[in-house]
Amino acid sequence: MKFFMRCDHVALGFCVVVASAFIAPTEADAQVYKCVRGGEVRYQQQPCESAVGQTELSVPESSGVRIGPSHKSTAQRNPPAAVSARNEPPPALPAARANSPGCNFPWRPLPPDALIYAVTLSGGRHGSGFPIDESGEEVQIEEIIVNQPGKRVALLLSFTNSTAWFMKWTPGTEILAVWASGNNRQGVAGLPKSVPLLRTDEKFDKSPCGWFAFYVQHFPRANEVSLKAFQRPVTATVTLGRENWVGAKPDPNIPLQWSDEVTVRSLESKEGWNHGRMALVRLEREGYVRKAFRKEVWDWEDQWAKKNDVPPVQNLQRPGRPTDEVDFYVVQKPFHVPNLMGGNLLVPKGMSPPTGDMTLIGILDWNTLTCCGGACHRLGIQLYPRCGQPR
Repeated sequence: MKFFMRCDHVALGFCVVVASAFIAPTEADAQVYKCVRGGEVRYQQQPCESAVGQTELSVPESSGVRIGPSHKSTAQRNPPAAVSARNEPPPALPAARANSPGCNFPWRPLPPDALIYAVTLSGGRHGSGFPIDESGEEVQIEEIIVNQPGKRVALLLSFTNSTAWFMKWTPGTEILAVWASGNNRQGVAGLPKSVPLLRTDEKFDKSPCGWFAFYVQHFPRANEVSLKAFQRPVTATVTLGRENWVGAKPDPNIPLQWSDEVTVRSLESKEGWNHGRMALVRLEREGYVRKAFRKEVWDWEDQWAKKNDVPPVQNLQRPGRPTDEVDFYVVQKPFHVPNLMGGNLLVPKGMSPPTGDMTLIGILDWNTLTCCGGACHRLGIQLYPRCGQPR
């Protein structure tokens, strides 16, 4: 392991040690404090006397860096005249920390003047009616306008739920790279396919580059992620609400630009229709279930109360109208419950109850006048059997 000293700002009492090669994962690391004072550099195992000029390092024990004895820095004391302090990027990360093993970002190093924005949402949005992953959720669509005319921009887009980011920008704004990540899949539409894009998430798009999640004005790892991907911290964090722009507020009269090469609908996952809430939407669309009316549920409750010698609920005390649809579904033909699908089902006389993953299912069964799962809460039953098990 070799190190070289970079001292562009010695006058300010600041130097950076940069590793010239990856640290082998099998080497043991030692925790070291680098203390800089008056141009003198000292490595020691105890914190520095002053926090100013202190840097904490993880150094392989075989690196050759001495701990304890001090030495004078012999690096160049004056920065090159052609590089201005205002435009100079922050020091590069040591090679061992710049990338995870096997992580290759699809973009080249950014120019020094590029702006980096970390972006999230102020809360959930209305769903689009289709999935982009197997989370069981319908994707929410967020339109985002990037307005930095004459500037080059890189974006870190993130939210916890499945989100499709529809990108637009103003004339003169150049988007160089996008990394979209979250707990569930993040999709990006509206950009030309030539713009480098990386999508990662916790559950489905696993990557050696890792994943991150920003949410409701919280950016816990924004700088860490930006340093890893672009070798510099973020320019700013942005939480989109009613105002959905990044950078400067755009003139509403300026026409926006976007590409039709990747549409939001093209992000749809066919497999996503077999999971969770989206599976129930598909079953309704295909005629296996239909929404129930209040009166259908009331009639079942009255018969159950009569069978169990419980005073029936008076219709006058029941909210809503008999013809209102409720969050119950009437089974129209037998089916197998998909993975982690939730919902309350009313099984008519002569109809077989569904089979499959009954973990999140509630059933009111006309054939046996029994209930199971969450559907029983309407009857005030605290302990009720899980559906799919003997009653």
